[in-house]
Amino acid sequence: MSETASVPEQITQKIIDILKADSELAGLSYYFGPPLTRQTPFIYVKWVGGPIVQETFKGVVWRHRWEVVIVESSKADDVAEKSVMAKAQRIYTVLNGNPTLDGLVRDAKPVELTAETVVVAVEWAKPELILAAARLVLEVTREWS
Repeated sequence: MSETASVPEQITQKIIDILKADSELAGLSYYFGPPLTRQTPFIYVKWVGGPIVQETFKGVVWRHRWEVVIVESSKADDVAEKSVMAKAQRIYTVLNGNPTLDGLVRDAKPVELTAETVVVAVEWAKPELILAAARLVLEVTREWS
């Protein structure tokens, strides 16, 4: 990572690096924000932002959120949804087990996990693809002076 990388970029990259290092998540494609690709499965990490709070006379604290989204597709029933469920649980376990993101932040904790599944059809009543996704929200606290 560049020494001139912004704080949000550093944290986003650290989240990606931590997930990539996990044996169950290592083979996936990772992106900063939603990608243009249609090749699934993939994970993207998006900085959402949040408040900057004056905590001490010396400095402020960022209390920002990141979204970690896993997307999977399938042309068969049950495949995409089950895959996303397993990967979402693994993402939660990995990030919950590293509450300082390898020392980069004061605290990082998963605070929300949601999911969505849609059926894609090009013609009416002819479904072609099931698209499933889950979104984990990671709340990060980082001191900034």
